[in-house]
Amino acid sequence: MAKQKGRKIPEHVLSVDPGETTGFAIFRKGKLETYGQLEVKKKKINILEVLVINNSSVINYNYVIIEDYKVYPTKLKEHILSGIFPVKVIGALEYIFSLHNIPVVLQMADTAKSFVTDDKLKEWGMWIKGQEHARDAIRHGVYWLLFGRR
Repeated sequence: MAKQKGRKIPEHVLSVDPGETTGFAIFRKGKLETYGQLEVKKKKINILEVLVINNSSVINYNYVIIEDYKVYPTKLKEHILSGIFPVKVIGALEYIFSLHNIPVVLQMADTAKSFVTDDKLKEWGMWIKGQEHARDAIRHGVYWLLFGRR
């Protein structure tokens, strides 16, 4: 792992914005390497295969950062009988990475968005036009790389 100001920078970090459209970002040595978003529910894509397997081999992520999901009292009605798909994606990812002893960190959306704003993403050359969920995954990765506990 590389060092930055006395802190080790992990070799591989995956960050995920889970949901029916799931965004992902992969950071290598602290730099954004690849990103994207997948229509998981509509196209019945196996998100685990896409995020865990790369070129037919499992990537050994040092950390996986996932946007957490909470049901707030103000949003109760829209969740009635919904199945809360993001929670299913989170659970599946937590399970598969636990099998490989890869630490999973959950972050709330507002944690990353409050610091890694749209303007900062644009300034840093990480603004991905038309891919809101990929941008949110990037936000989580950047925030954790800057402020996460390792």
